[in-house]
Amino acid sequence: MARLKSTAPDVAAAVLVAIAVLIVVGHVFPYFDYFYALIWGQDLIRGRAPDYAAPFAPAAHPLVNAVAAAAGALGRAGAVEVMRLSGPLALGALCVGLFRLGQALFGWPVGLLAAALTATREPMLVAAARGYLDVPSTALIVWAAVLEARRPRRGIPVLVLLVFAGLMRPEAWLLAAAYFLWVAPSRGWPDRLRLAAVTAAGPVLWLLSDLLVTGDPFLRFHILQVTVPETPLNYPSPTTRTGLLAVPDALATDFGNYLRPVPLALAVGGVVVGLVWARRRILLPVAVAALNVTAFVILAVNGAVIEQRYLFPALAMSALLAAVLAVGWLSVPPAARRRVWSVAGICALAALLAFLVPDVRRLDDARSTLVARNEAESDLHRLIQRPAAARVIERSRLVNLPTPSPLPFLSFWTGKPPTAFSIDLANPATPSSFLAPRTAAATMWSGPSPSGPTPPPGYTRAVVNRSWILYEKLAPP
Repeated sequence: MARLKSTAPDVAAAVLVAIAVLIVVGHVFPYFDYFYALIWGQDLIRGRAPDYAAPFAPAAHPLVNAVAAAAGALGRAGAVEVMRLSGPLALGALCVGLFRLGQALFGWPVGLLAAALTATREPMLVAAARGYLDVPSTALIVWAAVLEARRPRRGIPVLVLLVFAGLMRPEAWLLAAAYFLWVAPSRGWPDRLRLAAVTAAGPVLWLLSDLLVTGDPFLRFHILQVTVPETPLNYPSPTTRTGLLAVPDALATDFGNYLRPVPLALAVGGVVVGLVWARRRILLPVAVAALNVTAFVILAVNGAVIEQRYLFPALAMSALLAAVLAVGWLSVPPAARRRVWSVAGICALAALLAFLVPDVRRLDDARSTLVARNEAESDLHRLIQRPAAARVIERSRLVNLPTPSPLPFLSFWTGKPPTAFSIDLANPATPSSFLAPRTAAATMWSGPSPSGPTPPPGYTRAVVNRSWILYEKLAPP
């Protein structure tokens, strides 16, 4: 009971942040990967092996698939709502975790500013609104750091959180391994074996999951590229970001795009003042950031397409480090070092306030784009719910799409397998149908089509709404 009372304020704060996110961005559907997870969750519910080789399928993440399967008990609409709400709730947990981490290391002002910086970063807000799994995995990593900060070398509880994070993002495996090496020397052999077993649980469970579903435990390492770029607004295009040579520019661009120049400069200053005047307290966030960047480099070296969201743990720690420079001086004893630090901190706060208006404008632009995306997705959902459209799709041997983006969305809502959809209009299958965007918002959501906005001869317009046109081609008599 005492533990429940102690966690109640954190849970309440996380929910309040989630509500604020939903108010700001409105209704937003989950992104591409989550709809594929929902499809695979339905397969698991029905006792079928998920088809990880489905057209344009992303990498499967065991914990996300398990949550999607559990959510499937609520029906299709309920499952979508669970996945949709997971992102804002994860951002709430992340912000509360950063507050607690800053509080444990430097005091509540650092934690509060770090949480505020994170909640107002446009890429993080967009990722949370669309339910990117990188947000909950980052929240778990931050809370693992909170447990460690409160009681150094705590052991199993920290590793358990990293295992859950590692079932969503494999970069967390490196954090778990490093933490094991940090804790194990201070323990006896029985404890070391237990710690090793928990540390290995993340990759072992992932490999076992792929083995049971596909017969290939190393499937994850065979499919490293991203087939459908699903990046939040203003991200660099991921199609050119592969290999070690892409890392320096990717790191500079991603850190600058996420934090913006002033907070990024503050984060560097936070590392400096921390190493000079608060070395023991600064090492934990610096270590988490460094290990995350190392995992990012490893992904690039192994041929994976690297995206900004893979750096979310390091970026969250950077927000904390920026807060250290700005208000960390409040937690050190009055002395000469505090005077120097406080002057730098007051200047840092002034700089943050000076750039507040551009940040607000950036958030407003992101909100406008999310509203447009939601319009396109909602109209597509309404289209396929119309009886005439449902009949066209049901009798189509092949549903042709302008791009892969609508594929898992349509597959989940119509119940047709992903193999029933194609972006190759040269396929002669009949009867078939073709979905075309009708508005700029729909075109933005689906992306530019290599086949153009209209189907080739032989298709006739069947069903139309505000954002989409569904064409049909019937078999010759």
